[in-house]
Amino acid sequence: MCYTDIVKIEEEVKMKRQKGFTLIELLAVIVILAIIALIATPMIMDVIDKAKKGAAESSMNGYVDAIEKYSVLGQVDNVTTGGLASKVYEYNDSELSNVEVKGEKPTAGWVAINNKGYVEAAALKFNSYNGAPIVYVTGSVGKAATKNADTILTKPEATTGEGTTKTAVEVALENAKAAIGQ
Repeated sequence: MCYTDIVKIEEEVKMKRQKGFTLIELLAVIVILAIIALIATPMIMDVIDKAKKGAAESSMNGYVDAIEKYSVLGQVDNVTTGGLASKVYEYNDSELSNVEVKGEKPTAGWVAINNKGYVEAAALKFNSYNGAPIVYVTGSVGKAATKNADTILTKPEATTGEGTTKTAVEVALENAKAAIGQ
């Protein structure tokens, strides 16, 4: 047996003893994984939030369609003559809370219906989207409130001042437009 054979045997013995990773190697892997997690988490949370917002906006549009169908059929205010009065309903009003709709029902807010039975404006809150209330304005789709989100769910009332009178529906429409920046 020569010296080179002994060196080879010693190297093979060392390799057999070294079965795991060093502490430094493990720490390096953990640090890299932590950095990846820090970068990926906000992106994933943003995607989840956008999905919840989209679901709430979809629910708002479905709910508005259902209310308009109910009002046209005379089931809101129990009107059978087709002569609805322009009115702002709180969600807790029995006429609106009984509206059947596919998807999620709102938990709070208001809906302004004109005298033809169409929804002029609405601001509703949905449990699945715990962000800003979803606001609807005639001719558009539901959008998350970007302004006045803390006060938009308060039921609008008619105003009178300095020679002008605004109905509750007109005030509701103004508030809704302001909440989504229109």
